[in-house]
Amino acid sequence: MARLAGLLLALAALLTVIGLGALSSAAGNRLLVRLAEEALAPALSVTGVSGSLLSELCAQSVRYQTSDLAVLAEAVCINPRLWSSIDFLTVDLSLARAKRLEILTFDADGPPEVGARTLSLPVGISVDDLSIDELIVDEVVITDLNVMLNLSNDDLSSSGTFTYDQAPVRLATRGGWSALEIEVEAYDATLAAELNLPDRTLPWQARLLSPSLDLAAFMDRNSVIQSLVVEGAGTLSTYRLDAKGRLQDALGEVAFSILGDGSRSELLLEQVDLNY
Repeated sequence: MARLAGLLLALAALLTVIGLGALSSAAGNRLLVRLAEEALAPALSVTGVSGSLLSELCAQSVRYQTSDLAVLAEAVCINPRLWSSIDFLTVDLSLARAKRLEILTFDADGPPEVGARTLSLPVGISVDDLSIDELIVDEVVITDLNVMLNLSNDDLSSSGTFTYDQAPVRLATRGGWSALEIEVEAYDATLAAELNLPDRTLPWQARLLSPSLDLAAFMDRNSVIQSLVVEGAGTLSTYRLDAKGRLQDALGEVAFSILGDGSRSELLLEQVDLNY
């Protein structure tokens, strides 16, 4: 029995050495990437792999495409913490960067899928330093993104900065999906709100609550939106919007209600009610 235990220990040590050798060699890492491509074929394609998972692994491009989603990343590098990710339940990165990341959503060919589709992640994601020079989500362009991110099915904690329409923006989130606290600073204004996304599924449903939103940075007089409630529901490409609140400024107070349908490129207002 002691000899068998010793043999098993020696075999485990040998497999560990072989595994570390594969992870530390360029050929071993290319093999792992090829295995990932084969497992996710034909959705995943990776080119120009260099480096090592034990230090920094880079790729010239990473493409992932399904019937309603396309992702293209260029000049990608990651620095993983393998021992934190060894249970395969968490992807733990000390650094992740990309020169360009483009995400496109579009209507899938054929009939729509029946029933809800889950948005839950199979693993958690933690990144100490995520930087993207240019991020494009459909027609929205964000540059100079730098963020700390911790994402799981129960929590989204993030803090970072980016530039949108030549304006610096600071964004922070914390809490669970059923009551996610959001704080955005841009154009000398701050939006503090709570986002409710109780079901992580498609079609999605969400509710945004903000007790007060100062519009002074956008208008030539002091104006504040009180008790803002925005409710929405939709798919990746279309949504239904219902917003209510009260606008207060030097001219008085007006309660408003807005109802409309939107897509990735436009919002069509169906009804606008104003009560002075």
